[in-house]
Amino acid sequence: MSEDKQIDVLEKKITGLMSQIKRREITMAESKIGKFFNKLKPLDLASYENLLKEYKKIIEEVKSDETIQKTEEA
Repeated sequence: MSEDKQIDVLEKKITGLMSQIKRREITMAESKIGKFFNKLKPLDLASYENLLKEYKKIIEEVKSDETIQKTEEA
């Protein structure tokens, strides 16, 4: 597989996993997204950094929602 094709596959996989996490279909741990980020980083650092920024926003959103839910349950 060419490097460009490999980058495309990894980007699509990461984007798909981030969408599932955002929709609460899977947890961050279940997604095993880190291994895909680790594979992408040496291939395309710019893409890695952009996707990581987006992922961090999703993490904050998920954690914020979980905190709100816990507060409402108490």
